[in-house]
Amino acid sequence: MFVSDSPQNNPQFNNQDYDNYIATALKTVNEEKRHELYKKAETILLDEAPIIPIYTYSEAYLLHTDVKGWYPTTMDLHPLKEVYLERSK
Repeated sequence: MFVSDSPQNNPQFNNQDYDNYIATALKTVNEEKRHELYKKAETILLDEAPIIPIYTYSEAYLLHTDVKGWYPTTMDLHPLKEVYLERSK
């Protein structure tokens, strides 16, 4: 999102080291190395602070104990195909 030529780079952040870390990480197969590259890029982004995060998404929900097969997910998408009711005894 914050790569120099990204159309989503609204703050117009521009850092060649950041761009290089992201580009290299995208091509890196080794998971440990890729995470290290993303960590370096993230450090640059946080140090230069081109954004100020002011909102964090949250969800509040109630779930009855009879509902089975429903689990929280990162994107808050819940395929209902696996959800069912099982009466408590």
